[in-house]
Amino acid sequence: MDYTDSNTKSHGSKESPGANYFIYQGLVTMAGCVVAFLTSAAMGYTSPALSSMRADPHFSITREQESWVGAVMPAGALVGSLAAGPLMNHLGRRLTQLYIVCPFILAWALIATGKGIGVVVAGRVLCGACVGVAMSVRIVYMAEIIQFDLRRIFNPIITCVTQLGMLVSFVAGQWLSWRGLAWLGVVYVIPLLPLLLILPETPYHLTRTGRRDESLAVLSMIRRTTEEAELEQEQIDKSCHVRNEGNNTWQKSIGTLAAPSNMWPVGVGLALMVAQQTTGITAVYFFASTILSPGNDGGGNQKTGYINVVMGVVNFLGTILSIYGIRYYRRRSLLQMSSSMIVASLLVLALFFWVQESGEIYPSDVGNSWSYVPTIALLTYILGFNMGWGGIPFVFIIEGMPSWIRGQATSVLIATHWGMAFLVSKTFMWSLATLGSSTTFLAFAIVTAINNHLILRAMPETYRKTTAHMNQVYLDAVAKKEQ
Repeated sequence: MDYTDSNTKSHGSKESPGANYFIYQGLVTMAGCVVAFLTSAAMGYTSPALSSMRADPHFSITREQESWVGAVMPAGALVGSLAAGPLMNHLGRRLTQLYIVCPFILAWALIATGKGIGVVVAGRVLCGACVGVAMSVRIVYMAEIIQFDLRRIFNPIITCVTQLGMLVSFVAGQWLSWRGLAWLGVVYVIPLLPLLLILPETPYHLTRTGRRDESLAVLSMIRRTTEEAELEQEQIDKSCHVRNEGNNTWQKSIGTLAAPSNMWPVGVGLALMVAQQTTGITAVYFFASTILSPGNDGGGNQKTGYINVVMGVVNFLGTILSIYGIRYYRRRSLLQMSSSMIVASLLVLALFFWVQESGEIYPSDVGNSWSYVPTIALLTYILGFNMGWGGIPFVFIIEGMPSWIRGQATSVLIATHWGMAFLVSKTFMWSLATLGSSTTFLAFAIVTAINNHLILRAMPETYRKTTAHMNQVYLDAVAKKEQ
């Protein structure tokens, strides 16, 4: 899409383009919200759907198959995330998102119409692949479009919507069957198409592919003044020239991530993604009903449904609190607070299940009085997770990743996120059956505490830092080492 002619007048004057810059960035945020909602809804589908599948007399599913229904979605997202890097560099950020709309619809339709577990699993894999691509590209697209001083307005909206999709899935699961939930997924995808048709490509990608005039025209639409647009174009020119990213192959791009100026931010980003998943969060989201009702085979659907809804509400409220925290507090402080709440909750869960497994408590005469302990601990865990670990790893990609490797790095980091999600969710049921609930949650607590200690020592503070500032921080660190 060529924006040059439509913006010639803007370039010829130094006047502000008015409210248009805000409208365009608002539309980009709306598209990002749809992608975030889709990701969250796909995550939230598993728990209510599994309860419905168990109760469906026309559908057969085993415990092992349940674990695959949950785990294959992150596995597909892993593949999609790896593909996102070369796709967004070749097709562009906008077109890549546009081209996955139809596969997204197909994925949900396969799940909704599946007669057997094989078709459902195939739909989940395709859905995960679309999520992996969309999530990676959405982060890069917004980072390259949204003006720095407006991120404090728009980024919290994305964070909020990210958890809203899960809440909607949990609530809708109270009334809809697993097939109905899947058809609802088709509806979620449709708004993405008209939004992407009217939005521009990012200036960074346009400049990198030799379309500088189009880049400057887009900047004139999405920045307050022509002076701001021209200044940012100069910064983009410098970044593209220094890194000469235009003709990189995928193999060369991967090698670039290990360059001295990139190892620090990429290493921290990888550590954050691994640490986020080793809190056990994906397994909790997918298998909450199994954790709290391990013997349920369908008869406790109403109870577990209510638990899912309460969990979704707490998850959403935690996100609202995290929006306030991300706006006013340093990222390292939020991670420290989040880790403390997570570790404390996991230790309570481990202690409860250890006592239960030892047979000291939880006989039938006192079972009801103790049954609220794991529920309260789990809800506190979810609240604590959203206060820091839920959002900070992705905030770091936007705020702390150098502009010259953001596309490739985001792809690898999101792939790591989904790869770890697959590993944790697939082994979780095995861990509960083999090691026991107490050992499983104790392991999550210990790993979370260790990760928090190590990462906080290495992670640069990105609070209220521009991309240009963080770029210089990494270059200065390399120069200092070379002295």
